[in-house]
Amino acid sequence: MTQADVERFADQIVFDMDDSGSSCTKIEVDPKTGKPRAVIAIGKALYEEVLEAYKNGTDAANDGWLQMRIASDICHEVAHAIMGLTHGAGVEAYFGDSLVAEEGYEWEKRAFGGVFRPEWPACKVPRYYVDSTPAAVKGMIVLGDWPCRSLVKAYQSRGWPIGVRGEVPKVHIVWHTPIAYFVNLLQGSWWATEFASRGPSALHPPKITGCRYVTRDGPPVSSVVYYTTEDEEHLADTVPRGYEANWRGLVVPMEGPGDGL
Repeated sequence: MTQADVERFADQIVFDMDDSGSSCTKIEVDPKTGKPRAVIAIGKALYEEVLEAYKNGTDAANDGWLQMRIASDICHEVAHAIMGLTHGAGVEAYFGDSLVAEEGYEWEKRAFGGVFRPEWPACKVPRYYVDSTPAAVKGMIVLGDWPCRSLVKAYQSRGWPIGVRGEVPKVHIVWHTPIAYFVNLLQGSWWATEFASRGPSALHPPKITGCRYVTRDGPPVSSVVYYTTEDEEHLADTVPRGYEANWRGLVVPMEGPGDGL
């Protein structure tokens, strides 16, 4: 997906609202022009959350997270729209040597270094504070590695379009994301300094603490658990270069000579 593609298909992409709670893209024939068009439906509940947080104006953490979430959703779906308008509905593309064809998540991986999601969103205990005040962020925000076997299995169980070539690893890492990352995105000064100096890589949050999860193939189909001693056979070679597993099993940057003394 390039800027030229977006500009070329701009008049063939329309936006709508979806009551189901999740965003999606549908390719159909425009009754007025007879040409194919992509209808991107944004989850109504998320849209209303974003508006409420923006109107509130006192919770920069929740506002920043929700604005990032809906922006990511829109760009994810635009990637699907461009693919659908170029190659037809239901076509997914492999990027480079990727094991999985799902261009929305591939876009997120390139833009942010992974896929953002809230862990334990139903938990009522505040996870984040801004100036000693509890933020309204639902759950703990993590950045999950892509490809992710549990997401692939979930797509397959629902019959959603997704391509797989080869074996997707059973283990994936989710990284804790500092809430300051989302607060910074609302600051013009951050864009004028950090983004201006580092470019798009500035949108990749630091990966400081990661947790390894093992996808078990069922039942249910995509059950995901924090690893146990039973999963040791799957954990070999699951720590990225430059990282190590600490005594709690968390993935952390490898200490250099003299560090931690």
